[in-house]
Amino acid sequence: MLATDDKHNTSAFGELLSFTSYLFQHAHRSTRASLYTYNTLLIIRLIVEDQVLAKQLCSDEKKATVRLCRQRQPYLTLIRGERTYAAIILDILIDGINHNLRRRLDVEFYILLSFIRFLNTYDSDIKQLYNAQHLVEQIVNVIALALTTGEAFLPDNAAADDLFYKLVETGDILKTFRDSFNLSKNGSMDVLISVSDHYFSLLEGSEKGKTKSKSLSPREVNKVIKQGYETLSIQARDGLDSWERFREADHRAVLKGIARVAVEDSKSLVNDADID
Repeated sequence: MLATDDKHNTSAFGELLSFTSYLFQHAHRSTRASLYTYNTLLIIRLIVEDQVLAKQLCSDEKKATVRLCRQRQPYLTLIRGERTYAAIILDILIDGINHNLRRRLDVEFYILLSFIRFLNTYDSDIKQLYNAQHLVEQIVNVIALALTTGEAFLPDNAAADDLFYKLVETGDILKTFRDSFNLSKNGSMDVLISVSDHYFSLLEGSEKGKTKSKSLSPREVNKVIKQGYETLSIQARDGLDSWERFREADHRAVLKGIARVAVEDSKSLVNDADID
């Protein structure tokens, strides 16, 4: 499935990912589009959860060129040439997040993906949605995992620095987010806020030498972040690196909806063929 056609450098899986990227950008447009998006997302999840296939997705020997949807802003960076399938999947997920944000959030879709500012802005709307709390907790766990096991979770030191920078940049939003979604007893949330507080105190100390009209530049902030690693202490939480594997029973309602739409579309295609 992951093998490529040397002539066109494509594979069946690459074609599926390309199709999925187009679905993701338009998943919010209709129930039908959303259900087909779920279907492709669940397929990708099953593949990623297979240890043998997961290694192939990350292998440099299985690189491929996959055309991703670029129909709506914000556009992903256009990258030409071959990449690992894992990198392509991450781009598709990021694109799906960017193009399906709305107050009547499709919670089930976002549990498989991830974003804190948006949730903070529309907390009153989001909290009323079924399973929203589970979504929020999963997001916090993923970020905490990246912070506590950065060397294994992130590709390089630059990515780790960028994550810490974004966390510092978020500032007081984290505490508002914690209070809005009742996360005061959530260990992962404590990890995020402790890191933010640590760097806030360091940055505050660095800014004391500055004039009132001049604050720290992004480069100076990044320098403080790197220096802060020496005094940073993060208490890792047990169980962050585990997850619940796909179970059909957990998605029964969605799968039934997908089946109904697929049957109706199949009937329509058959009827059109008979008319021709």
